[in-house]
Amino acid sequence: MNGEPPMAIERKVESWPGVTTGDTGRSGLQFNYGLVEFEHLHGSSFADLPFPKKVRDELIASGLASVHDPLPNSGWVHRRIDDPGDTEAVIELFRMNYDRARARAKRRAAQTTGPRAASEKGLLNESAKANLDEFAWRARALKAGREEAAESFGARR
Repeated sequence: MNGEPPMAIERKVESWPGVTTGDTGRSGLQFNYGLVEFEHLHGSSFADLPFPKKVRDELIASGLASVHDPLPNSGWVHRRIDDPGDTEAVIELFRMNYDRARARAKRRAAQTTGPRAASEKGLLNESAKANLDEFAWRARALKAGREEAAESFGARR
């Protein structure tokens, strides 16, 4: 098979925001979102992708991917690229993993920057925002109550 399908895959995936590429060290092209690899190509022959085991099992059962022989009991799957139709299937699998990687990065950003920053970045739904506002109001009320108690304690001395 010539290099067209892998080049089409590479062009498409590299166009997605936040994607970088690098050498896998095993003669392959690795795709990353942030610091995490979310898939790689082995020349023009096949692609390997990690998924949660439940998703992996569904992909294999549906025929969209096969067992990754080097790690058969892991979440990794294998997809051959034999014809142009496989190119679209590989891109779709890559997109599934890309979307998972972006969602994971958003969750981590919310955890590391705190809920207020997550709210400001639009990462929280309306219910979570309402809960955050209620929590902030209660925290301010408790702080004000402690300050009043400290003032009255100081006045009694």
